[in-house]
Parts: sequence; C-alpha cells; structure tokens
Amino acid sequence: EARRRHLAGILINGSCRDSLTISRLDFPFYTKSVSPMAGRCTQLDTSLLYIPVKIGNVTIHTGDVLFGDKDGILNLGQDLERIEFLANRAAEIREHERLVYNEVLEHDRCLIEFMNVLDSQ
Repeated sequence: EARRRHLAGILINGSCRDSLTISRLDFPFYTKSVSPMAGRCTQLDTSLLYIPVKIGNVTIHTGDVLFGDKDGILNLGQDLERIEFLANRAAEIREHERLVYNEVLEHDRCLIEFMNVLDSQ
C-alpha cells in the first residue's frame, strides 16, 4: 500500500508486527518496536494527513528529509544546501572510518590508536 501511495518509506512511532516480512520488501521501514499482536483496520482519517508529527523531541513536517539506518533516524529538515553539506560531511567521515577499519584489520593496529585517547594523558 505504501508503494502504491508513492511513499518513500514508513516511520512508525509505535509497534508493528510482521517486521521480518516487511524488511524483505526492500522498502525503508522503521518502527519503535515489534509486537505479535494484530491491530485493527480502521478508515484513514484524512484530516490527519500533512500535519506535523512529534516523535520524542523531534517534530517532523511534510517535506522534511529523513535519513535512517538500523541505528536510528535523523530529521535533516528541508534546507537543501544544509542537507548537501551534511551529506558531504558524512561521506568524509565514512571514508575516514573505512581507512581506520582497513588499518585495524590489515595492519593489526589497535583502534585506540586512532582515538586520541593517549594524547590526553
């Protein structure tokens, strides 16, 4: 149904069931928890569409860009220049982490060497 409605993904501030089946759909899907309990199908209240939603301390507005993985979700907002800056910075961090990972695995180095922990003593 989400694909038919052209949604980019689903974020649920609550429980869902059938998470294993949903994860196999190759569709971004995030939920607070899973539950074996079945819910009830109700009519969609269209007055609740396109209104801000608060999850925890974060308010999500229609059009906000969300980025998520198994570790969590970030609301990047709608400022495309800022989003581009954040994406570039994330790519730099990822490349640095890849280099550190290779050093640790291929050259038998200790991860603590890369953390500046010893410099503060």
